[in-house]
Amino acid sequence: MVLDQAKLERLTKIVGGRFKLTALLQKRLVSLMKHRREGTRVPSTAELIDIAVREIDEGKIILLPPAEKEADELPVGDADENEKE
Repeated sequence: MVLDQAKLERLTKIVGGRFKLTALLQKRLVSLMKHRREGTRVPSTAELIDIAVREIDEGKIILLPPAEKEADELPVGDADENEKE
């Protein structure tokens, strides 16, 4: 799978940057592998990338921003516990 420069730039604009595009592609590839039907052949990496690229291009998948945690949801440790470790 080779992306031509025009398609790479279009996908980069859709997602909001190359880092985000890479992250979205990686997450989608993991999802495709994890949720494939048992007993089906394992698609090649190139086939999986083709699927993910097509889904991004068609607007079927997006990269969601990480959920922001409220101050009261942040983990708080006891100073004494940290010293014991």
